[in-house]
Amino acid sequence: MATTLSIAFFLLRIPYWLVFVTCIGILALIPFRDTISIFIAAIIVSFKSIILGGELMIVSLIIDQVIDNAVTPRILGNLIGLIQFGSCLPCLLARS
Repeated sequence: MATTLSIAFFLLRIPYWLVFVTCIGILALIPFRDTISIFIAAIIVSFKSIILGGELMIVSLIIDQVIDNAVTPRILGNLIGLIQFGSCLPCLLARS
């Protein structure tokens, strides 16, 4: 997640992009902390430009959802030996 966010933040010309990516990447190891850190980073960047803060939040949440819902189940499915849906279903049931 940190790699894709660092590329996106660099292309968006986010100030202090490396600090934000490092914090989001570290907090992504704890469930639901990545979303909280994305909102905090968007609020901090919004003090400089509201549009840039909104772009940061939208791009970050899209990348987070793609990784959480597409990449992670595929990796877990390959490690466990299940199909992608078979590893995604327990994750979705555990969240509700």
